[in-house]
This record gives sequence, structure tokens and C-alpha cells, in this order.
Amino acid sequence: MTSRPGVPAGTASRHGGAGPGRPPKPVSAGALRAGQLRAEGRSLGEIAHALNCERVPTPSGGGTWTRSSVQHALIRLRGDEAGRSGEPRARPRGTEDPAAPAVIVKIPLMAS
Repeated sequence: MTSRPGVPAGTASRHGGAGPGRPPKPVSAGALRAGQLRAEGRSLGEIAHALNCERVPTPSGGGTWTRSSVQHALIRLRGDEAGRSGEPRARPRGTEDPAAPAVIVKIPLMAS
């Protein structure tokens, strides 16, 4: 596995680095149009209806626009505008920063 100079192999790709994996797909014309309609204050259902009426193809090239497909397209659009993947994903359990201070909670015992 190759890596960038000064970066251990396999660590650059997960959070904001250039590393192995597929390059991101380009944002579809439908996602761009959905972003314009959302900026006008339209709801997800209204955007889906407008895209279907305008015969804008879905990112997969078939089917019809639904609220959830519009939402997914808007998330992808936001991610592309933010620079590749958008907001960082939450870390999986067990991968917390070991240098972070531990939080100790004292729970008083109940008297019997």
C-alpha cells in the first residue's frame, strides 16, 4: 500500500485525506437543480414533483424522484460543496482518541 510522504499507509483515506479508494462520483444535474429549488424554500416533496415534471433524470438514470431520493441528492450536493465528503462521520465505537482525557462519573450508592 502506498501513502503520502510523512503519512503512515492506510491512515489518509478515512478522514479527509487523499488515499486509496474510489474517486467520488460527480454531482448529477438533478442534484444541482434540487439544490436550486431547496434554496427557494421548497419542501422535499415539492422538489421531487418539480424534478419529475421537468423530466430531470434521477442519478441512476431511471425511475422517478421521491422525497428520499431528493434528500440523498441534497446530502451528496452538500458534501461536494464542502470538499469531497462533507461533514466528518462519527468514529466507530472503540476508536476514540486514546489521548483524550477519560470521563469518570461518580454515582452515589443508595442507602438501604
